[in-house]
Amino acid sequence: MFLTLHDKLLPYLKEHHPNRVLITEFNQIQPWHPASSLLHEAALSAEKLGGIEAYSKYSMALFQNQAKFMDDALYDKSRKQIYEELAQLAGTVGIDRTSMISLLTVKELDKPYEERKEHNGGNEMTGLLKLYIKQSRKAGLHVSPTVYVNGVKE
Repeated sequence: MFLTLHDKLLPYLKEHHPNRVLITEFNQIQPWHPASSLLHEAALSAEKLGGIEAYSKYSMALFQNQAKFMDDALYDKSRKQIYEELAQLAGTVGIDRTSMISLLTVKELDKPYEERKEHNGGNEMTGLLKLYIKQSRKAGLHVSPTVYVNGVKE
């Protein structure tokens, strides 16, 4: 749906109905896919690093390469390995790989375990990811894609 929206519908609307339709995309994390949170963290970090344009380019790259990030493809990979692959993909659309890794690295790993204040604090994108999850829960979203037209869930 994402690729159809961006490749076909949005260009059509821009040409035939300029400034009349507003499309808003929200991150919908799917917890039954273990890597979903990681992919959404990477997409959000792309936006933090380069704004909405970088987010859009990175999201397109993710969808074009989605087979590499399916459950079966990632089954034997660690969280760190997945982040590395996501950052490598970011580099292909002009996002600094090292900066993305910095945002995705779990906090305080540079300290010995005993000296860490938080052992389950996540990374720099965790807070934003939680906001999207809360938003989805409040809206009653359970699956993706979910489409609203004029505020009505279709």
